[in-house]
Amino acid sequence: MIFLGFISFIDPAKEDVKSAIKKCREAGIQIVMVTGDHPGTAQYIAEKVKLNDKDEIDVIKGHEIGKKEENVYESNLFARVDPEQKFKIVAQFKKEGEITAMTDDGVNDAPALKKADIGIAMGERGTQIAQEVADIILKDDSFPSIVNAIESIGKGDETIMKQKPKNPEEPIINKRNWMTMAIYGSVMALIICGVYLLTFYQFGESKELANTVAFFSLAVSQLLHVFNMREPAGNIFSNQVTQNKYIWMALGLCFAVLTAAYFIPILHNILSFETLSAVQWLLVAGASFSVLIIIQIIKKIFKI
Repeated sequence: MIFLGFISFIDPAKEDVKSAIKKCREAGIQIVMVTGDHPGTAQYIAEKVKLNDKDEIDVIKGHEIGKKEENVYESNLFARVDPEQKFKIVAQFKKEGEITAMTDDGVNDAPALKKADIGIAMGERGTQIAQEVADIILKDDSFPSIVNAIESIGKGDETIMKQKPKNPEEPIINKRNWMTMAIYGSVMALIICGVYLLTFYQFGESKELANTVAFFSLAVSQLLHVFNMREPAGNIFSNQVTQNKYIWMALGLCFAVLTAAYFIPILHNILSFETLSAVQWLLVAGASFSVLIIIQIIKKIFKI
């Protein structure tokens, strides 16, 4: 036998992985690399994709896991890890109060996928068992797809991936939310009551007609109120609400239902609507858009 040389193989990380990891770090999401590969291979790939800000990333080996509980935070790179050790890593992060998401594709990885708060299986290379226990299945087996999913079903706020995760201990509706709802509700109530009183007392119309004006003012202002649901720092005209096609579809459907209720005689009579003049429709439009404009001004001033 005559020695001719060595042949080496490399499976480099995709170029878009580095930018996806950077997005996650900016959003306060910790990326942990867990692999069964040799520590040297794992370290090389981790440094290439900038797994963290260090020039040289420390590696925790599988046999070191569990010797002391806090070592899951000593590094975000684990190598020579078997399926049981992957399960222990996920369990330890959860024990520390972390919300965990794990992605993998093997049969032996099913327990760890199931243990994680969010199990993510590969749709192309993933085994059937991994896909069955997972909460999410990737169509293209691409890590950036997970990052895109975090940014939401719609286009979303451009700053969303620069905002830190919400504390899971924080209530869904916090004190700031309650205050905001109280302000929005007060503005809407005052304007709708105002348009009712204006129609009844100032213009001398019947209570039934004033009711109809108030009803449509409230209905339209509620529909337009969705545009007040943008993030405080978002652009007024271009934000996660205005760029969401499903919101526009829902608005179209709701306005169609309102129009049908007014113009279809049987519905008109069932709902006891009065016929409104052009001036009264202007009152409806004025009241509805007043709610939108006033709340937008409040959002701009108080950043709520």
